[in-house]
Amino acid sequence: MRWGWLAGILVGFSVLAASPLFAQERVERFATARGGALPTLVVLPPGPVRGIAVLLVGGSGRLKPAQGQHPASNNILIRARHFFAVAGFVVAIPDAPSDRGRGGLVGWRTSAGHMADISLLARRLRRRFPVPVWLIGSGRGAISAAAAGARVPEIAGVVLIAAITRPGRRRSATVFDAPIREVSKPVLVVHHKQDKCPASPPSGSGRLFARLMGATVREIRFIEGGKPAVSQPCGGLSAHGFYGVGRKTVAEISKWIGIFER
Repeated sequence: MRWGWLAGILVGFSVLAASPLFAQERVERFATARGGALPTLVVLPPGPVRGIAVLLVGGSGRLKPAQGQHPASNNILIRARHFFAVAGFVVAIPDAPSDRGRGGLVGWRTSAGHMADISLLARRLRRRFPVPVWLIGSGRGAISAAAAGARVPEIAGVVLIAAITRPGRRRSATVFDAPIREVSKPVLVVHHKQDKCPASPPSGSGRLFARLMGATVREIRFIEGGKPAVSQPCGGLSAHGFYGVGRKTVAEISKWIGIFER
């Protein structure tokens, strides 16, 4: 495995206490079965490890690092990655693989190749941290998470955040393109009640929940509140991106995962 450091510094953040907490953040490059690379942003928790949280972003799946440093994205999972770390998770945010070109994961989220990459990442991380792996996908990342919940055996469970349930103007894929009825893991559906993105209406999460008949456990939770939107309705700095309630959202997810740790 080849190591590449995009961020070899300690990133300070304050979450549950007034004093700052710190976590190590770096980018690692995992070799894929196709001979390419899967760059992955990894954040280590400041304390004991309870699990691995693989965070799957939406859009094209590209992290878009700014000037070789941290991802230039307002995606909820990227913004909240340190909250997951403080909750005790080794956080892994995979970029689109090197052989996917500019399109990234567009049209590829339910493919065998994408599933193989997620499986490889889960296995490599578990070699170092023998704890359960949880897939958490937001927006179109929920398509990847749902498909992997049905196809990747290394996964302990799946969290689907603000899942895309209606075709968009530019991209037609939705979470229903994944083999949802075949998911046989615990699944948590999370949605913001005030989500105004046309592709992810709150009502769609109910349809999604209804189709998860094969899940060993299935729950749905709605988040409220936050800050007024400063982006478009489908942007990260809106209710669709849980703007202003990222910490609260992570706390709900962490609490739900804790049910399976008893």
